[in-house]
Amino acid sequence: MDRFHDSVRATPLGSPGLSPETLLSSINLASPHKSHRFTSALNQAVLTVLQKEYFMFLSEMSPSVTSPKQQRWNLEWEKDGITMHTLPVSGSQLAIVRGHGVIRGYSINEIFSVIRNSTCRKKWDARYESGTPLAVLNSDDVFSHTVQKGSFPVSQRDFVVALTVRRPTRRELVYVTTSVKADTGDVPGVVVPADGESGRVRAQLDFAGWLLKETRYGVEVSYLVQADPKGSIPSSIVKMVQNNTPLAISSVSTFLEQEGPIPFVVQVPDMPSLNPSTQTLTFTSESWNSTTNTYDLSMDAISPSPAVVSTNRERGVYIPLAIPQHRFYQSGCNVKVQLSSRGGNKVNGLVVKSGLLVGHGVPGDLEVERRDGGLLKGVISSATTAVLLIWIEGWETEGFKFGVRIHLEKGSWEGKVFVNDEVAGPILDI
Repeated sequence: MDRFHDSVRATPLGSPGLSPETLLSSINLASPHKSHRFTSALNQAVLTVLQKEYFMFLSEMSPSVTSPKQQRWNLEWEKDGITMHTLPVSGSQLAIVRGHGVIRGYSINEIFSVIRNSTCRKKWDARYESGTPLAVLNSDDVFSHTVQKGSFPVSQRDFVVALTVRRPTRRELVYVTTSVKADTGDVPGVVVPADGESGRVRAQLDFAGWLLKETRYGVEVSYLVQADPKGSIPSSIVKMVQNNTPLAISSVSTFLEQEGPIPFVVQVPDMPSLNPSTQTLTFTSESWNSTTNTYDLSMDAISPSPAVVSTNRERGVYIPLAIPQHRFYQSGCNVKVQLSSRGGNKVNGLVVKSGLLVGHGVPGDLEVERRDGGLLKGVISSATTAVLLIWIEGWETEGFKFGVRIHLEKGSWEGKVFVNDEVAGPILDI
C-alpha cells in the first residue's frame, strides 16, 4: 500500500489528535458507509494491520533502519514462494505472524471470492470449523461468530468478530477481521453465543488481515494475524499453528487451481453503477453450495429518488454478478431473480432487466475493451467468463423498499445465461 507508506512518513501514526478514521480517509481506506457499533474497532484493526505491514516495508527497504518502537520482523522460513515472518509483541509470548506470496492467473476479486466465503474456507483452512453471520451491517461489514477446530488436548476456540473489506482502488483490497465485545441485545435482534458454550474457549483475535495488491507479477498477498487463543495450549501446538498460518496463501491458490473462483458481486470503486456499496443496498445473506453448485444472494434495496438522477440508467438499482467459467459457463447457467415486499410496498410494478457486460454473444472487441481497456480492468480475469448486470426499475417515489433474491445454478446450454428463463443479451450502452 504505497500511499499508506507515504501517509505514515508524512504524518506519524503516534501523533496526538489523529483518529484512525482521519488517517484512513487520507489514503482512501475509510468506510463509505454510515457508522455502526463496530466501525471504530474495525478502523483501528485496519490501521494496525497496515501499520505492521509498513514496518515490514521498512525492514525490506532498509534493514539497517530500526522501525518504530524497535519493532522488527524476523524471517522464520521461506518455501515454495511463501515467506513467514514474525514480529514480537511486548509482554506476550505470542508473536504476530505474517505470510506473503503471489497468486497468479486470477484477479483480486476472484481470489477474494474464495477467501471470504465460509464454504470455501472449510476446504482451504484445515482449522476452520464454521462461520455464522450474526448481522450483515452493510455491503462491506459483517458481525459474525466463528469456530476453530480443537484437537486433543485442546478444546475448540470460538470468536465473536466483525469483518470489513476496504477497496481503495481497483487494484488493491484490504480485508480485516477483529474480535469485538458484544452480548445478546447489543445488536437488535441478534443472539450472541455465550462464552464457554459447547465447551469452547472464547479466544481473542486482535486482527487477521489480508492485503491484496495487483502487480505485473500477479496478485501480491500478505496475511497478518495476531491472536490470543486463551486457556492452556502446549507450546508445540501454538508453534504448529503459527507455522501453518502463512500456508493459507498457498491453500487459497491451490483451491483456485482445482475449483476456480465462485460467483461474486462485482464492485468497481470508481463506478457507482458497478459498485453496490455506493447504492442503497444491504446484503442480508450470501451462500455457496459446492455440492449442488448453487449460489444464493439476498439483499434489501431502497430506491433512489427520481428527482436526483440525471439519466435513465441512474434510476435503477444494480447488481453486477460475476459468473466463473469452471463450474458454470462451460455448461451455461440459469439465474432466477425474485422480488419481495418490504415496508408494505407492493412490487408488482417493478421490472427486472439484465444483460451481459462480458460473455458469449458479446461482441469480441467490446468484451476486450471492457475486460482489458477500462470498464472491468483489474476486476476479472479469464477465470470469470461472464459478468451479468441485473437491474430493477419501476418505482415512482423515493425510498421505495423491496427485497431481492438471486439464485444461480448450472444450466444445459453452453455459453448461455438465462435470467428468469430469458437469454441475457449483451449490454452495449453502459
